[in-house]
Amino acid sequence: MSFSALQNNDRENEHEIASEQQETEVVFRRHNVSNSEGLRRRSMRSSLQSAQRKSVSPTDDSVFAVQDDEDFSVFAKGRDYEPVFVTHKYTEQEKETLSSYESCDYLPSHSHIYKHWIKRQMISNIETDRWVMMGLIGFAVGFLGFLLHQLIERISSLKWSTTKEFLDDGKVAVGWMFCSAYSMAFAVFAAAVIVLWRPSAGGSGLPEVTGFLNGTQVKKIFSIKTLVAKFVSCTAAIGCGMPIGPEGPMIHMGAIMGAGLSQGTSEVFKFKLPFFERFRNPEDRRNFISAGVAAGVSAAFGAPVGGLLFCMEEVSSFWSNTLSWQIFFCCIIATSTSDLFNSSFQEFKQIGTFGGFQTSRYILFNVYDAVDINILMFIPSAILGVLGGLLGSAFTILNLKMTRFRKRRLASISSPGLVKVIRLVEPALVMARDDSKFRPATKEMKLCSHEGLEDAVFAWFRQAMAMKVPLSGPVVIGKAAEIAQLTNFKCYPYPQLGGKVQIEENKTNKQKKTTNNEQMNTHYVRGLY
Repeated sequence: MSFSALQNNDRENEHEIASEQQETEVVFRRHNVSNSEGLRRRSMRSSLQSAQRKSVSPTDDSVFAVQDDEDFSVFAKGRDYEPVFVTHKYTEQEKETLSSYESCDYLPSHSHIYKHWIKRQMISNIETDRWVMMGLIGFAVGFLGFLLHQLIERISSLKWSTTKEFLDDGKVAVGWMFCSAYSMAFAVFAAAVIVLWRPSAGGSGLPEVTGFLNGTQVKKIFSIKTLVAKFVSCTAAIGCGMPIGPEGPMIHMGAIMGAGLSQGTSEVFKFKLPFFERFRNPEDRRNFISAGVAAGVSAAFGAPVGGLLFCMEEVSSFWSNTLSWQIFFCCIIATSTSDLFNSSFQEFKQIGTFGGFQTSRYILFNVYDAVDINILMFIPSAILGVLGGLLGSAFTILNLKMTRFRKRRLASISSPGLVKVIRLVEPALVMARDDSKFRPATKEMKLCSHEGLEDAVFAWFRQAMAMKVPLSGPVVIGKAAEIAQLTNFKCYPYPQLGGKVQIEENKTNKQKKTTNNEQMNTHYVRGLY
């Protein structure tokens, strides 16, 4: 076909689109007068419904509780206790709350103007821009995970190194007070960021993201303010030692990165970039948010396949084969970026060659020697599985009961300021209870060791495994102490660092090697528990 023929076809298509638009405008004008009254009524009705929704929709789900569920018993089916074939039972207040949320659009606009605009975008068959966006999301989420882990390590290291200095000087009480105050201060700060500034960043964020990807519009969960609050609060809470992890928050932060980068707009900073405009539709936005969720899982666990499977099986409801490969590519970029930077830095200090991966940091379960097993081992394994399922179900039900009880008590308090104070005190009490288990070491229990002793203990450990010697924690610690005594070292268990064995040179040996003290590093006898 000649170039002139192509131009003629394009002109004919433009004339057809213009004529269809004119026909649509004429039809709309004909019905506009007759339907004006109905439009006014519908607009008034929709405004009233939106006002009702705004009054019902909770601003902070952490303290919102319905008051009409007291008639249900403790093990009422359909509430906290939900068997497989029993549908959840909603109260009237819960139904009103659910109706206050709006649903998301699934497909982009299919008007003639939008279709014509898409045709003129010169999109390639392989959609290079979509793959580039997936790579950008993966890199951004991976680098965000790197920053998160480095800051957590820095906060935690500062806490224990300062405590160690107090213990070395014999100031046991001061060390305990510093450790407790440090933990409680960071815990209260992490809670204050959420309670006083951004309630939408509370919790893991996974339920909100799952609800959005399944068609529910949840406000403020993809804002850049939510991202900043999530990052700061998560860093402070995990770094101070609270019993939580970064996996759930990384999923939410990955979703925010996917939503922000793909749309290129920000309501906070009031800008709209002239790039990737064709992705500003509900379908593409949802797909890129799914990619951010998968990248968050991959960066947190270092498992790109796990991130893809989690997003496909647990979070998203709309999927395709092409989307699988694109999200898998995003997960690979996220994992590679996070591992690449973490391999070279620890607490933002360079520890090795850029891109050099150490087995001690990335291999969690080293297997030195295989152990023969018997088919009878599956009997206690099955029993443990059944017990684990029963205890897990009981834990879930009790957790839901306690959460409902807490929300109901907080909702019964009329003063919002008092509720915020209580929510700030809660994490401080948790950390105070956790640090009450602090058992400081004596003056003689220093935190230093020598890698030669570690190698000796490891050699004995591998030999004992090969000879099938029954081992336990006390046996290994006793043997390590015996080896240390033969080599002029002392061996102490130090419970504050996860039960790892700490080694210290004798004073006589230390006096002989005072010039080498600066070259000594702390080494842990790993794998003994």
